[in-house]
Amino acid sequence: MPAAEVGLLDPGQVAESFGVLPTLAPVAAQLLRLADDERASLDDIARVISRDPALAAQLLRVANSALFGMATTTTSLTRAASILGLRTVKLLSLSFSVVTRPDGSDPGATLVWRHTLVTSAMARVISTRLAPRLADECFAAGLLGNLGRLALAEYGAYARAAHGDPVWLEPEDELAAVGCTSDEVTARVLAGWGLPGVLGDAIRHRCDPAVVSGPTATIATVLAVASSAARLVIADPAHAGAALQAYRRMAGRHLALTEKESEALLVEAAPTLEEIAAMFRSENPHDVPIDLLLLRAKDSLARLSLATVAALSSEERRALMLESENRRLAEQATTDTLTALPNRRAFEDFMTQALAERGRRDVPGVVGLLMIDLDHFKSINDVHGHRIGDAVLRLMGAMLALHTRQEELSARIGGEEFAVVLPVTDPRSVSLAAERFRNAIAGEPLDTPAGPLRVTASVGGAWLDDGAPHAARRLYDAADVALRTAKLMGRNRAITVRVE
Repeated sequence: MPAAEVGLLDPGQVAESFGVLPTLAPVAAQLLRLADDERASLDDIARVISRDPALAAQLLRVANSALFGMATTTTSLTRAASILGLRTVKLLSLSFSVVTRPDGSDPGATLVWRHTLVTSAMARVISTRLAPRLADECFAAGLLGNLGRLALAEYGAYARAAHGDPVWLEPEDELAAVGCTSDEVTARVLAGWGLPGVLGDAIRHRCDPAVVSGPTATIATVLAVASSAARLVIADPAHAGAALQAYRRMAGRHLALTEKESEALLVEAAPTLEEIAAMFRSENPHDVPIDLLLLRAKDSLARLSLATVAALSSEERRALMLESENRRLAEQATTDTLTALPNRRAFEDFMTQALAERGRRDVPGVVGLLMIDLDHFKSINDVHGHRIGDAVLRLMGAMLALHTRQEELSARIGGEEFAVVLPVTDPRSVSLAAERFRNAIAGEPLDTPAGPLRVTASVGGAWLDDGAPHAARRLYDAADVALRTAKLMGRNRAITVRVE
């Protein structure tokens, strides 16, 4: 039993007692030296990596994964190192040296492992958008960020604070229980191993990224949101509602995302999470698809909200419960279960309301409508199967949600067809929006369970400036004709027209 079993723990001593790098330490140390040697070649790096078959296999899996979008598979370490780059090879090799999948006998270690996988996946997705040049550092920080929890788990005081169960202790709980946080211990461990200081500093400040600056602040911000998302994914049903609320709040504070956008981001990260789990030969850390997990968390959140009215009178309580249930049923009735976007009913109601508002009073600009149809979607189902087709549709939903502005509405209106309503806009902005969505879809391959798939879409847009009777039908028909024209002209193009 560690000497610091009684009283408060010193994070430096905990880090020191955690030990040295495991069996891959010699290879990791040589890679660190090569990284600082300007004369070192990729062949030199490949030779060092090849001395440890486990590390070599791991890096080859990374290089061949959808995360790096290789066109062909490689079995050459030199080629893999070339694809990944020196900085990435160094960070990942050191990460893989210490991050290992638990054997499943310790529920607490398994919980930490699941959190680690989700954090690294979310960190990869968020950083690719927020700071692509720091994507590797964010990914590595996600993989390494829970080492302090493993170190503290060796101390009875920490275990007792979790009541012997795989309970996730928040930083304030850790301070109260043992006098230090696991993030502080992680930072000390990484410093002792000679890893870049920016990783430890970012992990140390993931709870308060505003107190640091530069790359450290960026990585800390990414980790803050990614860690919160991971808490949601690993939460048991009883705590899922509170975890969803915390994640929404974190994504809004640090990334300025709406609730819908934060949920879409989590759905978008699901294929990356599958890739990372496959790298470690591990099962996915969530027991249901992400979109269903979110629905389960929303139900939990509704129950959590109802618990706050326990002190009210029975009449008030019944009224609030009825109102909550009606809201839940209304949301289900207007949400597409596959993509989590509004469905056709919600789309029609929103467009009708936008046009009615224009008819009631003098509203500036025009109402715009975009019809978006995936190109050759049938061939995706035919070649890859409906499971991959559904994954593409889910990713499309997430992508559209992320590129939809607050005043707009994106919806799935059937099959592979989507629509975007722009309630107050101008003709030029309708055309720009059509290109914005088309470029977003065609810009990058989608990371699916079958590997990267390049998907394109045709966009038909229309606008009108009146709220006369049958305006909705006129707008819909004009956008639909523009969409069919875009298809006939070769697909992967956007055409917008004015409704006469």
